[in-house]
Amino acid sequence: MADNIPSFNIKSSEPISTKPVQPAQDPTTAGNAAQANKTSKKSFDADTKISSVGDLREKAPEVFDKMMEGIAMNIISRMRKAQERLKKMWREGRQR
Repeated sequence: MADNIPSFNIKSSEPISTKPVQPAQDPTTAGNAAQANKTSKKSFDADTKISSVGDLREKAPEVFDKMMEGIAMNIISRMRKAQERLKKMWREGRQR
């Protein structure tokens, strides 16, 4: 049973940093997106109403693009899982 325990002995020539990780200056984070919206003279706040996807595309194109990217990644992930499941069924069918 003790043979299955992984070893976590990390050997590295680089010292471990104790400095906090700084967030990237990426407009996809909420704070940076809000800052980008302020600098682009768009007024968005908690009361901003988005009534349709077209409205979102017009008012916040960065958010729209990231939302579409997330939807696409979800579809791709589901398709890969279904494909692997189908391959597994084919393999099992050939073995019988």
